[in-house]
Amino acid sequence: MPSTGSDGRHWERPKLNFSWESPYGHVVSLVSQLGLKEGVVLDLGCGYGAVAEPLAELGLEYLGLDSDKKALDDLRHRGFQCFDVDLSSFDDLRERVLQVVQREDGKPIRALLLLDVIEHFSPASTFLGSLKEIAELAGNPLLLVSVPNVAHVDVGAKLALGRFDYTPTGLLDETHVSFFTESRLRHELAAYGWLEVARNDFRLNRSDQSFPGLHPGVAPGASLSNFIRHWRNQVDGTATVNQFVRAFATTEVGTPEMVDPSARAFMSVIMRTEGTREDNLREALTCLAAQTCDDFTVKLLVHTANDELVDAVRAMVAEFDDRFAARCLVMQIVGGQRACPLNRGLELVDSSYVAFLDDDDLVTVNWVETFREGARTAMGKVIRSVTVDQQVHRNPDPNGLAPYVVHTGMHPQHSETFDMVQHFYANQTPICSFAVPAEVIDCFGLRFDEGLPVTEDWEFLLRACQVAGVHDTREVTSIYRRWVAGEGSSHKVDQKVWDGTRTGILYRFDQAPLLLPAGSATRISNLYESTLRLEQARLDAWDVARERMEVIEELREEIRGIQSSLSWKVTFPVRWFLHYARRISRFAQGQRDV
Repeated sequence: MPSTGSDGRHWERPKLNFSWESPYGHVVSLVSQLGLKEGVVLDLGCGYGAVAEPLAELGLEYLGLDSDKKALDDLRHRGFQCFDVDLSSFDDLRERVLQVVQREDGKPIRALLLLDVIEHFSPASTFLGSLKEIAELAGNPLLLVSVPNVAHVDVGAKLALGRFDYTPTGLLDETHVSFFTESRLRHELAAYGWLEVARNDFRLNRSDQSFPGLHPGVAPGASLSNFIRHWRNQVDGTATVNQFVRAFATTEVGTPEMVDPSARAFMSVIMRTEGTREDNLREALTCLAAQTCDDFTVKLLVHTANDELVDAVRAMVAEFDDRFAARCLVMQIVGGQRACPLNRGLELVDSSYVAFLDDDDLVTVNWVETFREGARTAMGKVIRSVTVDQQVHRNPDPNGLAPYVVHTGMHPQHSETFDMVQHFYANQTPICSFAVPAEVIDCFGLRFDEGLPVTEDWEFLLRACQVAGVHDTREVTSIYRRWVAGEGSSHKVDQKVWDGTRTGILYRFDQAPLLLPAGSATRISNLYESTLRLEQARLDAWDVARERMEVIEELREEIRGIQSSLSWKVTFPVRWFLHYARRISRFAQGQRDV
């Protein structure tokens, strides 16, 4: 009889020829990579045993377990041992499998195979619990799993557009009762004591769900299909995984720790410093310690190999009130570019939102509170406030009371509201004036590009704002310090580097579809209209200039015609005489005046 799932439904496996370019081929390759040999491989729910011969060629003894009589007879005919075991019979599954194991006269069990099996059990947890007990009694062999990926981009694109197509086989096999993403597979197995140790996933850029061929969600080259694929690829590396092929080893049983969202702080503040601007850092920390809302933590990343500077920063934090100091984590970061500390900070986030503050910038006492109120109004969006600029420079007097001198007052150089189109031209949102939802960062794996010498915050912001949108608080909550006399990055980095980096970032965005906020159509149309008007004005000015040039050229032609005429040549002596007569007359007039 065919195999039976946990719901009592039967599924009958087709007899498939082995191919290296298939999930089965990837399973055998993974067995080879793991160096498994000279032992027994137990294939649970083996069907026709497509991997039997390739595994035997590796030196492994293949044993198949299934309840499909026809498939088992086929395996026996091919010379392999197999046993009639119903995997859905949880009550005696362990005993039945152990009976098979004990018949092998002490031969080591190298691996348990679950190929296209667990998706037929719901809940899978009961089956996985029995499997862990079997593994422990069989000497803790590796577990190799092959399971379809329900999060393949083709499935997601069609489902987003209201279509879910069951098929006789494939990703949405009509006999499947459980569906797995990478996250679910990892968590389900971890909950029953299985730790992933290797992978060799089978990928298909176009899966069996890429139909109908003209569907805008899956059609090759369709704008919507390209758009969905681009953003799905940003999430993780499984967008085109058709079948997860993973190896697991037994470990301690335990479910991943779940954090109660209500216990999280509202915001994590990621600060980077090199520890060399002690007075500026103290000012920035003082601003944070004085916040009207203390629902935040501080991740202070000291980017230096100098341990003494790190100790000095820790000592500085300890100077503050214990309630604030306890919410500050100081960590040393050695090596990497200027964005490296920011990325390390993102790995430590334990809050709902994330904001950033450099050691030389200042924030108002309601900085955190403004972000929190904005998040309550527009949950899930990037919350943006307004920054004013102030020019400063180092105090040249080493005995001066102030570490720096203020050049100017505070100038509102940045737009009060966010405009995505404008931001592709120039950043209007300094790093200290926005907060990003942690879920957006986690979902898309957002990180700062450590390869960028400058403007890494601009590139990060553009990616975050595309998917989350922006809520403008219109509140001035920070002061962005612009160092003059060679102190800041605008002076330390050559202008060619700034220009080249900006060009490179725009080129990167040009390679992918853009997600623009509401109102962008009118904005782009108005910009295009303005461009056309300027172009028309330029053409009109050129037409006027050309007409004038034509008139001048006509006059020149007339002059050249006169000069080449016979009358002009004949009257030359007369004109010569008159010319010198006038000069003599002027000279004589000058003598009389003297």
